[in-house]
Amino acid sequence: MISERSWLFHVMCCLLLATLVVATACGGGGGDDDGGDGGGRTTAPTDNGDGDDGVDDGGTDGDPLDGLTFQINETFYHSGFEVELGEGSVETQEEGVFSDEINYFLTIEGTFTNNGDSEFSFAPEMSIVQGTKNYSLNFSTDAPTVGSGLTGEGELIFNIDEEFDYEQAKLVVGSGDETRAEVPFAPTAGDLIALAPQEVTLTGTASVALIDLNFTGAELRYDVPVQWSQVDEGDRALTLNFDALSRKNGNWNVFPQDFALTKPNGNAVPVDGSGLGSLPGSVDGIATEDLYLRFLVDADPAGDYSLRFKPADYWTEGGPAEVTFEFTVAE
Repeated sequence: MISERSWLFHVMCCLLLATLVVATACGGGGGDDDGGDGGGRTTAPTDNGDGDDGVDDGGTDGDPLDGLTFQINETFYHSGFEVELGEGSVETQEEGVFSDEINYFLTIEGTFTNNGDSEFSFAPEMSIVQGTKNYSLNFSTDAPTVGSGLTGEGELIFNIDEEFDYEQAKLVVGSGDETRAEVPFAPTAGDLIALAPQEVTLTGTASVALIDLNFTGAELRYDVPVQWSQVDEGDRALTLNFDALSRKNGNWNVFPQDFALTKPNGNAVPVDGSGLGSLPGSVDGIATEDLYLRFLVDADPAGDYSLRFKPADYWTEGGPAEVTFEFTVAE
């Protein structure tokens, strides 16, 4: 049997427990005042000291390179093409859903003129050089296939990074053993090495008994357009253009081995390439036009040259067996 005192004590304990339960359910005593808006406590973004507030902003907002454009407006010559570079532009792209890494791409607009004698594409080795950095060509580069003597539009695309600075960068075209073109994107990035062809004044005639070679001009190049190739570093290609007048009845030939060129240093070199063919002739003479001989000379070609022409015996009946033709390449 419970005494009155025990019963009273039991009732008081129950009342105290009920009070504590109600206070807890109403939020009393367990948390700080949140300003009366009924919301829970929140954590503010943390500044990491470099301006990044830790919030994902899409990965490119505020990137100084994203959307950068600049004008190059320079022309160079390489491997049978004349290339005019226009605008350069940079864009960025997130690597993927599970990575916040940003990829950077430089696109350069170009106009490509094919100086070769058939359809071809511009495809030498290329890189962007910035100090000790080398940025490689991207597989999505779109250099067009262009017909002989025609022009096409295209894009050169390079993989770059966040350290790219166009004012210190240049395009380098060609492999290590070739004569390379260099196109700075700004004057602060160096000098333009355009490798432009150079016309050489050349007229005169070299004759043996039954044939006259009438020279019409010459050209110095760092490339060979008919092969879409580049000459080796330290050399240039000297092309001599001429017409041939044959006074021998029938169709006869002159051959590359009938010629040799002595350079200003006294060394003789053979023909490196030619456009020769069968030469129709008659007693009165028949002219065949647009023939050429190509020789490899020094990269600094200035000086006096001597071309020896020593054809087969059937060209020299009753006349000299060989002749030399002298000319000068100016500084």
